[in-house]
Amino acid sequence: MSPLKDSDGNIRSLEDVLIGEDFDISEFDRWITSMGTSSSIILQMFDKAVKNAKDKARMKTIDSTRRVWKIKNDAEKRGITTFEWMFEKDNEGHKTGNYISQYNQGQYKKDEKEMLDALQTKYGKHPIGKDFKAMQAEKAAWYEQHAGRDILGYYVPNESYRNKTFDSLSKAQKDTLDDILNYKNEIEAKIPIDRRDTYRAIQRRRGGLQRVSDAADNPKQSWESIKEAVRSTFRRTEDDDQIYGDRTSGLTDFTGKEYMVIPVLFTSRLNNPDELSTDVMGDLMVYADMANTYEEVSAIYDPLEVGVSVLSNKEFIQNKGSKRKEEVINTMGKVTRRNIKIGSNTNFEKKLRDFLECQVYERYLKEDDVIGPNAQKAVSFFQRMTSMAYLGCNWLQGIANVATAGCMQHIEAAASEFFSAKNLGNADLEYGKMMPEFVAELASQ
Repeated sequence: MSPLKDSDGNIRSLEDVLIGEDFDISEFDRWITSMGTSSSIILQMFDKAVKNAKDKARMKTIDSTRRVWKIKNDAEKRGITTFEWMFEKDNEGHKTGNYISQYNQGQYKKDEKEMLDALQTKYGKHPIGKDFKAMQAEKAAWYEQHAGRDILGYYVPNESYRNKTFDSLSKAQKDTLDDILNYKNEIEAKIPIDRRDTYRAIQRRRGGLQRVSDAADNPKQSWESIKEAVRSTFRRTEDDDQIYGDRTSGLTDFTGKEYMVIPVLFTSRLNNPDELSTDVMGDLMVYADMANTYEEVSAIYDPLEVGVSVLSNKEFIQNKGSKRKEEVINTMGKVTRRNIKIGSNTNFEKKLRDFLECQVYERYLKEDDVIGPNAQKAVSFFQRMTSMAYLGCNWLQGIANVATAGCMQHIEAAASEFFSAKNLGNADLEYGKMMPEFVAELASQ
């Protein structure tokens, strides 16, 4: 048997672990105690497995972040500091949700949808007879004019959708684009094949700081940007499942229960592509972190689910404190004792399933915005504000800290143990000369 250690460091066999735990965990353990410090060594084992997987993912993300910084530094050496040019736009100047390429895929898809919608309006959803033939003929004529076929026989845009903006990119821009897309392909090799798309932009909405920056560059859209930022802070948006994990659609198993899957984030297209973040380097870091987590957690997914299925049928004995609850039968002087067992829906099972739902399937919060603002988002906003006020806006405490540090420096200077008052004065002068350069760099990254 494989030896295991409990929380006290004592070695136990796997058989003892799986069979030997007789009592269900308490209500206190169910709601207050963490998985890592639970009284159940089985729950500790699940916690350790998930933590190990996420630790491996974090180490990979550190390497991924270094790769992204290298791409960014190479771009800056070429003179590339902004990345708005990377996003494909349609004929009306709106983002399509793709990165730029030789052919305008977004405009082609938009025109194709308009053609199909027009045919459905003209001939109906399920035409038959002459109408069906006429519809197919018009569809074939449109594809003949606007598309060709790739090696797999799928329609692709023809030269009429050649992207002139792409052709006008400089060599530095094209080299940077190649670096970014090549690394994006490496990241996507870790996620399911049906979620991969080289030219699909990372579907991440703009944050508050980016909205402020964009408003400064385009004052006409500043008010709309501010309104959208406020709205998304308090109301549900289409990409909230990529933050909170809870979705309005899902899968079910044979019993009708929800079949949960490990989330693949930032791949579902936003309803409004103009909301896409243009912080391409930040997007790559977040995307890599998601893919690394998916890869590592997927490696333990099957053992975890099998373990949950097996342990869900585990029978626990009812107890009062450390004593078993028993049925005592006295038959003609012969005493028989029988343990009273708990049925299904034990605290152990509920805690384990809650843990997996949160830490493996990343369902962090429950949505409750059937009517009006989303309470969870409102509470999160209030917590951020109070934290910012405590950490960054407590001016009196900040002034007191700086004043105390300044006094300590001058006391040490007066003592002349490590440096003199003259040395301190010269250091302050040099520091003051460098301050304008430091301040200028605050918004450079």
